[in-house]
Amino acid sequence: MKKNLEEKNLPKPVDESNTSLVKADYQQTKLLKKGIHLMADERLEDAVRVFDQIVRMDPKNTEALLKMGYSKFHLDDYAGALQAYDKVLEIDVANSEAWNLKSLVHYQQKNYAKALDSVEKSIDSDPTFGMAWYNKACYLSMLNEVPDSIESLKRSIEIDVKNAKRAVRDKDFANIKIEESFRRQS
Repeated sequence: MKKNLEEKNLPKPVDESNTSLVKADYQQTKLLKKGIHLMADERLEDAVRVFDQIVRMDPKNTEALLKMGYSKFHLDDYAGALQAYDKVLEIDVANSEAWNLKSLVHYQQKNYAKALDSVEKSIDSDPTFGMAWYNKACYLSMLNEVPDSIESLKRSIEIDVKNAKRAVRDKDFANIKIEESFRRQS
């Protein structure tokens, strides 16, 4: 009986996951939101500085590293973007978003074989990642591998039908738009 009385007088434990004031990463969460707002305002240099602050506090913060890489990519700092994505992959080798974003850097550098290698790792990590399938179709098209490109595009459309409309306007598919099977997909 005495045990029950003692239990009733104890304070209830606080669920720290639901109270932002006691969250250990409150500062990081606040900074992450600030960085995302800066990205939306196209203040990418400022966003990179904010994401760098987060990474100094928590070097394994993959979300901040991904956003930093994305910002650096749009600042044409391809080496910096690759470095951020590689750090994510050191933490989580199966991070499909990092592999996909890394493929975009290689694509931008017109290194389609490396882009294809990275996007295939993205698809291996998450076979339902429609944008990775779409990017794979683009890279294969740029490498003039038409049948494989069309198959990847089909898979991307199966996952997200919006990719059909996107493909019609995409210049990467110029060399395969003459194919009957392309016209049926889009």
